Amino acid sequence: MSLNLNTESIVWITLAAFAVIGFIYWVSRELIRQVGSKVGWALVLIRIGAALLLLVVLCEPVTRLLLSRTEPANLVLLVDTSDSMSLIDGSGSRQEALDQFLAGAVFEDLNEKYHLQTYLFSEQLRSIVSSDFDSLPLQKSGTDIGAALDFVKTRDRLDSLSGVILITDGNYTVGRDPLRVADDLRIPVYTVGIGDTLGVYDTGISNHLTNDIAYVDSKVPIEVSVKSQGIAQVRVPVTLREGGQTIDTQYVVLTGQGRKQSVVLHVVPTTDGVHQYSVDIPVQEGEVTSENNRRTFSIKVLKTKLRILYIEGGPRPDLTFLKRTLQRDTNLDVSSLIFRPDGSTFPDVLPSSRSEWFSYDLIILG
Repeated sequence: MSLNLNTESIVWITLAAFAVIGFIYWVSRELIRQVGSKVGWALVLIRIGAALLLLVVLCEPVTRLLLSRTEPANLVLLVDTSDSMSLIDGSGSRQEALDQFLAGAVFEDLNEKYHLQTYLFSEQLRSIVSSDFDSLPLQKSGTDIGAALDFVKTRDRLDSLSGVILITDGNYTVGRDPLRVADDLRIPVYTVGIGDTLGVYDTGISNHLTNDIAYVDSKVPIEVSVKSQGIAQVRVPVTLREGGQTIDTQYVVLTGQGRKQSVVLHVVPTTDGVHQYSVDIPVQEGEVTSENNRRTFSIKVLKTKLRILYIEGGPRPDLTFLKRTLQRDTNLDVSSLIFRPDGSTFPDVLPSSRSEWFSYDLIILG
């Protein structure tokens, strides 16, 4: 705690104090002779004390109390959980290396000394608490390091951050160049490298997209995404199979830059039921793993057309619209019946047997 006087110079206060003391003594000389020296000097001292106190008040003293405390510095921890972090290269398993770092003494020391705000990222970013590190999920997607750093830049209190710790294998497949984003960030970015620094050679099927339900004798498209890292200008087949039999094959020339390349395969199922398919690409020499070179999936195949019976209680404005909407779908076989006032139906009669009723997949009552 400190006392500050709101004045331009302490010299003036000192001079004023001496002047006050001198003036009080001069006017009090007669008082001292009248009441005696002891009582007189006591009264003089009381007058001087009161005058000095008034002088201090007139100088507007300010009492300032300063309290200080030390807050831990803020750090943002960005953890790469993309598909490439699951690879096994010359240095071993990347996921095991990541798990060991997060469970090690270095990370524990960071948690104690700093206020860590942790985020997982692949192509998307989400926050996580430290207690969830035991079940750290890896995402089957690309790596957008630039977007993760961009998120840090858009924080409300960027000036309160001491730095960013980035745990990644450095293999970004989408988005901006992370070096440029880090340069724009203007705060330190500390990188923890995971994986072999000599690079990775790998090809794999990263994703596929198709319908879960199809119909007999209908052509079903299947979009397959292929990624390659370190293997470029190689033409490889992407093959669709069912039960070991080749259904369709398309070729793609690998770029080797870790970016997705898409091809579209087709299948025409001839029977209904659940069909199991697989897509694969051949394993190239030097690949770190072959587990991602094949992907399996299933499609539920229904009969050629669903039989629908649409029964309407009488003519109404929505009848034609609903009927045309149903008939527009080539996978539907639509029959319609309209009741007349006398109870008969038009243009056909109602099904007369249980088997006829159950021959329809769906009955709509209007």
